[in-house]
Amino acid sequence: MFFKDREEYEKYLQKNEIEEYMYGQENYFNWTEDGYIKLESDKFLKSNKDVSKYTNCMGWRLLSDGKTMVLIKRPFGDIYRDLSLQDYYKTIYNNIILPQVAKRFQISSATYYLAKKDSKKKTKGYEPTYIVTKDFKHKDEELIHGETILEENEADINELNINQLIDNIMIYLERNGYTNANREQIRREFIKQSFFNRFVKQVDENNHNWALLVDEFDKTARMAPVYDLDCCCEIGKRGNHIRKTDDGSTVSLDAFICQYKDEEWFKKYIEEVTERFDIEKSFLDAKQETNFDMSEEYKNKYRDYFALRKRELQEAYDKAYSENQENREISEQR
Repeated sequence: MFFKDREEYEKYLQKNEIEEYMYGQENYFNWTEDGYIKLESDKFLKSNKDVSKYTNCMGWRLLSDGKTMVLIKRPFGDIYRDLSLQDYYKTIYNNIILPQVAKRFQISSATYYLAKKDSKKKTKGYEPTYIVTKDFKHKDEELIHGETILEENEADINELNINQLIDNIMIYLERNGYTNANREQIRREFIKQSFFNRFVKQVDENNHNWALLVDEFDKTARMAPVYDLDCCCEIGKRGNHIRKTDDGSTVSLDAFICQYKDEEWFKKYIEEVTERFDIEKSFLDAKQETNFDMSEEYKNKYRDYFALRKRELQEAYDKAYSENQENREISEQR
């Protein structure tokens, strides 16, 4: 995020409710030997904009380069202490590996880094870890959460039916005059994000965890990248915050594929995802992008998980499209 002049920069600070600006060294990402960012309190400034009601978010920071906003939060396991130590770390590592998995699903994701404060204090035997993500908004964009879209449409803010959510996005875009929004692209992106969530078993799909990015001046809109990835890959309880297909399914890959199987783009999309998915490439990309390399123990956990999910995806695809072909042949015979 960069600014053309001082006036634009000052407006940005005011819009994001930054308390003050402190000049500091420009090398604002200092790393530990094991790949964590060092959080030094005098190197960034805090804004509570849009996060004050969430217990795990510690607020936005403007880093000392004067250009980069980051969100710092505590991981899911710091809030819900009933996790085992292994699952605690898995919630953290989900933020490192799943953005790379998202690329294999042809969607964008927030990029996360792991961070530690300059402190030797430990809680329950481990040193507290923080999760840092750079602001993915463009300069003039605003993040409009799903629950806001539903509320403005006078719809149920707890709606989880995928097609109903898409309909509400389209109503919101039209009512607010976003004529330059590519409606079909947004629709497809939402379907892809929903399918990715189902593949990684996201159990926290509440309507604050997806959003549009809108530019009020240019009247443009796009889907925000996926974010909040802690509660995936068998982490967290399967509760009441999972999106549904029209038949009420919340977990079935079969049901999801069947819902959109007659759309040619979706068939091609599933074929490409299945063919190109490579967890080893995701590990390499995660190390290159975040500077963090998780242990072989956890890599093996993800290898096992995604090997099973890829097999289940292939089986769901084969079932849906073999049935589709059989139905066509029966119809032609009649």
